[in-house]
Amino acid sequence: MIFLISNKHIQNILFWKGLSENSIHLYRGLYLSVFSIKVLYVKTGAIKMTKLAIVYLSTQGSTQIMAEAIAEGARQKHIEVRVDNFYEWDPKDAASYDGIAVGSSTFYYKMLEPIAKFLDALIAEGVDGKVGSAFGSYGWSGEAPVMIAEKMREAGMKVVDPVLRVQYVPEEKDIKECQRLGKDIATKLKKLRTE
Repeated sequence: MIFLISNKHIQNILFWKGLSENSIHLYRGLYLSVFSIKVLYVKTGAIKMTKLAIVYLSTQGSTQIMAEAIAEGARQKHIEVRVDNFYEWDPKDAASYDGIAVGSSTFYYKMLEPIAKFLDALIAEGVDGKVGSAFGSYGWSGEAPVMIAEKMREAGMKVVDPVLRVQYVPEEKDIKECQRLGKDIATKLKKLRTE
């Protein structure tokens, strides 16, 4: 459900929280300002932003660059994003997000083994109906993102197509494609939320 919150409502929220009207505060990942109008998602009386988890494993830094650019694109569409190397993620935490993007470099024509195991654990936590996306860098073949997307579909996730593959180190045009993917994920997340 979407509500448009006016300056008066924001003043009331700030008052309820005991906050100063002349300052800007971060409330559950969303900046509230008494000088502008914001669109907030409201569920059972609490402000809740749509959240995207971006999990990656990068052998030479290229997939990490892609992950950061995807996050930037999603944030431009006002989605709360956490982007981290898979070592920093618990599959249960990642499964609690509204959308999950998983990235892996391709190694010997497949996704990296640690990401494959993480993905299995993530799916075991229950991801049916969530938005999914796959991305990754490669040197010769680039199968990893396709394999990730296939596993996501089999688990009942709504995968954003096409998967994103970048050969070698992302260039400026590749970064823009990554940002566009982040925006596409955000758009799909918002659409599902309003259905």
